[in-house]
Amino acid sequence: MHHSLIVFIVIAMVKSGYVVPSIKKWHYMVIGLSFYMNYGLFLITMLGYDDAMIIFNPILSNTPLNWLVMGVIVLVLHGLFLLIYSYFQHTFKQKPALL
Repeated sequence: MHHSLIVFIVIAMVKSGYVVPSIKKWHYMVIGLSFYMNYGLFLITMLGYDDAMIIFNPILSNTPLNWLVMGVIVLVLHGLFLLIYSYFQHTFKQKPALL
């Protein structure tokens, strides 16, 4: 449920113009995922939570899909989204009309 809420909030922020996706800011996603991963590793190593954020356990049983693989997939999809968004943003940008 909270993942759906996050997706809804991100879509609303992009549609309202509060957040403008930009290929120049792609590294923020990498930094955010790095902090998220470090927090999970802190929970596992220092506090002893063996199943914190399912970092080492497969998401689907009998598959190699763990958090690390999904992180790489998310980064690639995010990069593609930024490229497509910037392409369409520049392609369909209307020129100001002369009076």
